Amino acid sequence: MVKDNQSVVRILDILKLIAKHEEGITLGDIYRTLGMSKSTAYDIVQTLYKMDAVYYKDPHIKNYVIGSTMFAIGSVYAKNSNLIEMSQSELKAFAEINNRVVMLTKKVEDKIIVVYKYQPKTALLNLSDDIGTVKPYDDKTVYSRVFQAKVPKKKGEDIPSFREYQEDIGIDVIACPLYNFEQRLVGSMLTFDIMIEEKSQDHIIEDFQTIAKNVSRKLGFIEP
Repeated sequence: MVKDNQSVVRILDILKLIAKHEEGITLGDIYRTLGMSKSTAYDIVQTLYKMDAVYYKDPHIKNYVIGSTMFAIGSVYAKNSNLIEMSQSELKAFAEINNRVVMLTKKVEDKIIVVYKYQPKTALLNLSDDIGTVKPYDDKTVYSRVFQAKVPKKKGEDIPSFREYQEDIGIDVIACPLYNFEQRLVGSMLTFDIMIEEKSQDHIIEDFQTIAKNVSRKLGFIEP
């Protein structure tokens, strides 16, 4: 079992304590409440202050509140959790019916991050990529190409699907983009299976596109 890193534990304890005090909390109250030395608390809080994770609500009494960095992190989490909440029931049902692995990804700067994965027990494929896996945005793989999809703007235009046969490892991948109320591409959903040439996949692509449409609608996307 991996031991807790005490520095990380102290940082989180301080952030959680500060988050509970909307009017701010002083350094003295922090180290007394948490039972840590003043110097340790000071070093951590000053580092957080320099990183905009906390700031002074009142510079005169130096009472700390949660800063912009933490709100930005919280905002990303909220968006990811909303995407997962809106899609996981349909994705899980699809995975169980078709014995396929399903996944949600987000693009963050020049990286693709897996934020959700479901692998049914009956799936023939055991996919090693898991939640938190980071992939490079390289324009070549289906992971990246799906994020280049344009927003449907013409009446009757479908949410696109992308397909890739990874012949070197024998995997069939299907991907669809997801859009939100701002008409922006906010994530992608992918499904994986062992590549079987004689197995018809047309209905699987159609069903997967339907889920992408449903999830996008739940996120507020209005089709043309």
